[in-house]
Amino acid sequence: MSVDPPFGATVSDLQKKGVDYKETFAPVGSPITLRILLTIAAIQDLNLDQIDMVGAFLNGSLDTNVYLRQPEGWKLSSEYCLLMGSLYGLCQAARIWYELVHSVLSEHGFTRLDADPGCWYKHDSSGALHFVIAHVDDMIIGGLREEVLATKLILSSHFKISDLGPVKFFIGISISRDRDRRTITLSQSHYVTDILGNYSISDLNPVILPIAPGDTIVKGDITVSLDDRKHFQSMVGSLGYLMNCTRPDLAFVVNCLAQMSSCTTSAHLLAVKKVFRFLNHSKNWDLVLNKFRSPSKSSFDVSGWFDASWADNPDDSRSTFGYTILFEGSPILWKSRKRRAVTLSTMDAEYLAATETTRDLSFINNICEGLGISLNKPFPLHGDNVNANALANNETTSSSSRTRHIALRERYVTQQASLGFVKIIKVDTSEQLAEIFTKALPRESFIKHAKSLCLEIGEVPTYECMLCTSNFRSNNKLHKHIRDDHADKIIRDIKQDSDKRTRALYPTDSFPTKKQKTD
Repeated sequence: MSVDPPFGATVSDLQKKGVDYKETFAPVGSPITLRILLTIAAIQDLNLDQIDMVGAFLNGSLDTNVYLRQPEGWKLSSEYCLLMGSLYGLCQAARIWYELVHSVLSEHGFTRLDADPGCWYKHDSSGALHFVIAHVDDMIIGGLREEVLATKLILSSHFKISDLGPVKFFIGISISRDRDRRTITLSQSHYVTDILGNYSISDLNPVILPIAPGDTIVKGDITVSLDDRKHFQSMVGSLGYLMNCTRPDLAFVVNCLAQMSSCTTSAHLLAVKKVFRFLNHSKNWDLVLNKFRSPSKSSFDVSGWFDASWADNPDDSRSTFGYTILFEGSPILWKSRKRRAVTLSTMDAEYLAATETTRDLSFINNICEGLGISLNKPFPLHGDNVNANALANNETTSSSSRTRHIALRERYVTQQASLGFVKIIKVDTSEQLAEIFTKALPRESFIKHAKSLCLEIGEVPTYECMLCTSNFRSNNKLHKHIRDDHADKIIRDIKQDSDKRTRALYPTDSFPTKKQKTD
């Protein structure tokens, strides 16, 4: 290909698929795999170092001929030059870099993880896990100290690297660890501060809930301008990145807001601003892996929690379902979604949520089996609906008039339960962790479930009352205790008033004397 890009264009704008390049897809490590590996590293006290590849896309060779016009200042015999290596701006640059990294690691004993091609692993002679997880040119190397140093040496012999030492910041997440307590904390407080400033919301009063019970986010007839809609979409996108990385408590409200991206109204703008005001209140909430300090072991516990809210969407009567998967008590996966089709009962909605959870449990199992990590089976699957749990445990109910409409693909949980892959466990609704993904909760329940999802909440900020100088959670000038004290003062004044009119309204017989009180 001969390339002479116009002003403002890049090389990739002029490339044609199948002629100038073949494949462009380049996998990166999944956040789910990253949380699993970080949890294992915390439990087993593995070393975690980070490296950055300098000029990553300049490595590797092209598999097609690409010609570029000579840059200004060069004087060669030919007007065009054959590009001998990869270059930033080429469509296939990321793919070439990924394949090069894979070939180098494979030559030195690493195996690519089938369930997540952005991760490579191997085991030493003692069976200890050693891994590399990459996000383009940023890599985390985990394992025993000797193995970590050896891997750095291997990569530095093939590429120019920047050794950043123990991992502290990866894909926008601040990573800190307490090796004595064997915990790893994931924080995005810096990101929250940035987006609050970008959208000019840092000065607004904070609120204690992202969405209050009774609040609804529904479609409206009068939409906002295109600029406001793009502003709304940008804000929701910022929340989505935060939620997917470290804030499972935002999953429900982000799911509701994302559905309004194409029909945004002024009410939706207020709703998303309320979430940002909640972030102003909770910017320092961090996700702590291995918070409950599981001991080092050869086999790990994985559990699932699922819930559904039947026909809760007033626009189309569809149900919201949500679930989370815990690895040794630490959340590694969470979701909140709206069903694509209408469900006919609460049992249907809960049962389909159980199936979705089981599918992702299979994904987690594939990751761990690929890494050589042993898991305790069957996996506990916690649901609070008795009928859905019974259906999941019984294969013979498929011909029932109440369940025969359920599609075959949705019966995956029943099959896996019969094979001993999952075990359905009844849990009380008040203890259902997944409830936070399906509905707006009161403050107490919201905080309870957020803590159960390993969020480090810390002290709740309080505000000083202007009248009594006491501290309260609500930033309100008139608190309930003030109203009560004011009412008591009125009653005392009435009792002590000697005015005839007051005595006529409140006869003295209605107020017992001190002697009567003593008797």
